[in-house]
Amino acid sequence: MSRWIIIVVLIFSGFSAQFVQQANPDLSPSAVPAGFTQTVVVPASSLDAPTAFTWLPSGEMLITQQNGQLLGWNGTSTRTVMSLGNRVCYDFERGLLGIAVDPQFTTSRPYVYVYYTFNKFNQTSNNCPRQSTTVNPVNRVSRFTWSNNVLDINSESVLIDNIGSYNGNHNAGDVAFGKDGKLYVSVGDGGCDYLDSGCGGSNDASREQHTLLGKILRINPDGTIPSDNPFIGSGTARCNTGSVASGTICQETWAWGFRNPYRMTFDPNASGVRLFVNDVGQNVREEIDEVVAGKDYGWNCREGTRVNNSTGPCSPTPANMVDPIYEYSHGNAGAPFTNCNSITGGAFVPANTFPSNYSGYMFGDYVCGKIFMISAQAPYNSVLTFSDDPGSVTHMAFGPNGGRQALFYATYANGGEIRRISYDGSSSLNSAFTANPSFGAAPLAVTFTASNPSSGASYLWNFGNGTSRETSTASTSYTYNSNGTYTATLYLRGSNGDLSNVSQALVRVGATAPNASITQPNSNAQFAVGQTIQVRGQASDAEQGQLPSSALSWKVILHHDTHTHPYLTQPTTNSFSFTAPAPEDLLAASNSYLELELTATDSSGLSHVVTQTIQPHKVDVTLASTPNANANFVVNNDPIEADAPFVSWENYSLRVTAPVYIDNNRWWRFVRWSDDNTSNPRTFITPASATTYTVVYEEFTPYQLYLPIVRK
Repeated sequence: MSRWIIIVVLIFSGFSAQFVQQANPDLSPSAVPAGFTQTVVVPASSLDAPTAFTWLPSGEMLITQQNGQLLGWNGTSTRTVMSLGNRVCYDFERGLLGIAVDPQFTTSRPYVYVYYTFNKFNQTSNNCPRQSTTVNPVNRVSRFTWSNNVLDINSESVLIDNIGSYNGNHNAGDVAFGKDGKLYVSVGDGGCDYLDSGCGGSNDASREQHTLLGKILRINPDGTIPSDNPFIGSGTARCNTGSVASGTICQETWAWGFRNPYRMTFDPNASGVRLFVNDVGQNVREEIDEVVAGKDYGWNCREGTRVNNSTGPCSPTPANMVDPIYEYSHGNAGAPFTNCNSITGGAFVPANTFPSNYSGYMFGDYVCGKIFMISAQAPYNSVLTFSDDPGSVTHMAFGPNGGRQALFYATYANGGEIRRISYDGSSSLNSAFTANPSFGAAPLAVTFTASNPSSGASYLWNFGNGTSRETSTASTSYTYNSNGTYTATLYLRGSNGDLSNVSQALVRVGATAPNASITQPNSNAQFAVGQTIQVRGQASDAEQGQLPSSALSWKVILHHDTHTHPYLTQPTTNSFSFTAPAPEDLLAASNSYLELELTATDSSGLSHVVTQTIQPHKVDVTLASTPNANANFVVNNDPIEADAPFVSWENYSLRVTAPVYIDNNRWWRFVRWSDDNTSNPRTFITPASATTYTVVYEEFTPYQLYLPIVRK
């Protein structure tokens, strides 16, 4: 048997985000096709990490934030509709993740349904445990009653509970009503198995039909099981309070075999229920599935149409797994999916909303920050880039826009925004523009530049102080002599008289951005797994002096190779502490680290962002064998060769197995460790310095079976 070759692959964990706040974001993002207009509807100043949204029959938009806040947006301002408080865990990829309004809201059922991570053991909300055997938080689906123009926090009716959130990621979390009046729920595989199979591509939790992990669920609005669900009767049971005995199938299950079905959407143009699910891939493919009752969509045996695993429940390969209707490759797969690695929101274009050549199925990719479109009907063999600058899309849906509909989407860009892409059939003019600089001392000379110049158009500028100007060029300059905050506007008039929408940009004269600094930990600090990390920072401003702690907000970001995970947020404080995490898996130990991001915002709304990396204390670990040095080991489900050092983190738990192996046709088996310990597998806690663990093997002859000699 040849020695194992270890291939290190980039493992994407689904919802992977990097929060980046800018001091002065462009209020009117562009980069959409001619005839479309993209604008910010709810600005970053009103939001923090929006995960999903929907509308009440009144037209008010409801927006979920990862931190457990549910906001209402009336077109001009936000208000708090409900706060989950310490009921929610919102670290890593957990939080308030999905929302749906009852289709009979105005008649008999004034209910709103949410999917969130329940802080079951009353831990610190932004630093809940991961991979704990006793105090892990859980995901749940709850229904709340609308009363006195808010949601009554005390009206919570838990419809599905104790959905595992073992590793903090792969929670999924979408909830939506189909045309059949049933509530559909998407659930991820938990990132790591709650029992034994491991993390990432080894996690087989979605194959276990006695749990709700890795499934699309379907229930009645009161939480009961619809009579036409595919798994009812003998051998099935309710799983609304957690998993049931192995071999039993959960009655809530509508379809299974998903990794992280982060978003799902119904086709409004179909006569019945037609459901598409965007399932986030592992290390090769992202996929879109058309979900049919009772079907198996392949994870963790397959990733898209590619083989991922052929062991455990994937051996032999299960029959009748359903192929995705569309899939695309990670990384540098070529246009248009260059550096696209995590599919997120999706939406069918309603009939007569966009032109016929834009009447398909839209979907976003969180990592490359683009929105794509494929046909809504087979064959699904063509794709176009609809928007190449939406940022990190988390959710998208079509909603009301005056007398028409438009595509809305939530993004973590600039700290969190809701944006709208609308089509104006009477004009292809786009009025987006930038102001540079957008703040400073008077006199302040500002250059205004239209983002999408249009041949033959006139540019009508208003500088917000009563001064207007019309130009034939896409750029103009203006000097502000008096302090104040000014809203500059622009619209275009085409050669045929058509007018564009109006775009805006803020200019703050007499204001300077604050200066923030991180004072603890120092720039050379390293951490061990489980260590308490103390964080401190400060900020000063030329106009205000030392800023109060309420002007500071923090994010801790977990970097994993070329992508990131939002680890925790900490608003309005100058100091806090958190527990240092373990790497996502063994392969991630060599290319993961933490980043602190401090944002200071002064009273004028100007911000300064500073960041600082915190590296883990990396330790080289070597597994050796004697008397033969060619052994093979398994560490946390990953293959490791003898005498080949690998990277771990101080205090990281390593579960090491020394299996039987063959070398040059000779059989070798485990006897003991060099310290005479006979445990196999054995768990080591990575020490603070490089170390070697040695296994003593012995040669043996495997048992052979001989038939007896029979004589007359």
